Amino acid sequence: IGYLMNAPENTAVEFATDGNARQFLQGLCSVSGLSNAAIFDMQGNLLVSASSGDFTGTGARNAINQAKNGRPVAIAAPSGNKFYAFAAGIVDGGPRGNIIMMIQMDLSSPDFLRTAVKVPHTEVSIFINEQRIGSTIDTQGDSSLKNQKILDTVYKNNESYIGHTTVNNTDYLAIYSRLTSPDYTEDVMVTVLEVFSYVKEVYI
Repeated sequence: IGYLMNAPENTAVEFATDGNARQFLQGLCSVSGLSNAAIFDMQGNLLVSASSGDFTGTGARNAINQAKNGRPVAIAAPSGNKFYAFAAGIVDGGPRGNIIMMIQMDLSSPDFLRTAVKVPHTEVSIFINEQRIGSTIDTQGDSSLKNQKILDTVYKNNESYIGHTTVNNTDYLAIYSRLTSPDYTEDVMVTVLEVFSYVKEVYI
């Protein structure tokens, strides 16, 4: 977004028509591994997007509203059953005048989570309430956390839960912590799991 705000003038040609803009946005998503990209008018109305998507969630709207001030902004927030990074800023839309451009990346996808994990034998999951929305572990279709003690510790007591958990018959040492932000109201939790046999081996 920052680059496009300072891009050469001929970049604005890409946004002159819906067809050009959509082609540009689709190419940007393909090259950069983005989930979606879109442009909005200065009132925040959607003009064109790379693919169909919902930009009405709290996180997306907050990013758009903050971008109106002329500074690029990045926000992480849930939308539907995903957890996204939204980045938005004002760019030159050529004949359209100034427009707001937004890019969207799925932070709950297994591919992204794997790139974020650098420690061996470590897995990561993201939950909204008790539903697992993204994980580096193949949970074999079971997406619900059924441990009420963990849910109460994290969501009701607003504390981190540290203890054992078993996923797909593998024993892990896990830390469950709540993610909070003024940009969303959903209950979001991130879990970092270390294979317990590896932890025990290191300890010994």
